[in-house]
Amino acid sequence: MKPEITDVNIYPYKYKKGDFEIMAFVDITIEKTLTIRGIRILRTKENGYFLSFPTQKYHGEYIKTIDYEDGKYERYLRRKILDKYKSEVGDYHGT
Repeated sequence: MKPEITDVNIYPYKYKKGDFEIMAFVDITIEKTLTIRGIRILRTKENGYFLSFPTQKYHGEYIKTIDYEDGKYERYLRRKILDKYKSEVGDYHGT
């Protein structure tokens, strides 16, 4: 059984930078125990919507602070966040 996402908070925020737009910031809570803050919903013309998780700059390079061990859980997380975004903001067209 995968850890359940028990809360998703969407903070709409539009900002265009180069080839992509930041559409919103997101905080999620997993199993009412762990909260991950600062997830971004991004959109590009070529690839549509995708999630960007927090990173840390280390010696001039950005490194992941969160990684998946299970691709199915990644898809579950993405769908849960983007569906919530769609229900609250209404401009998500799916990808």
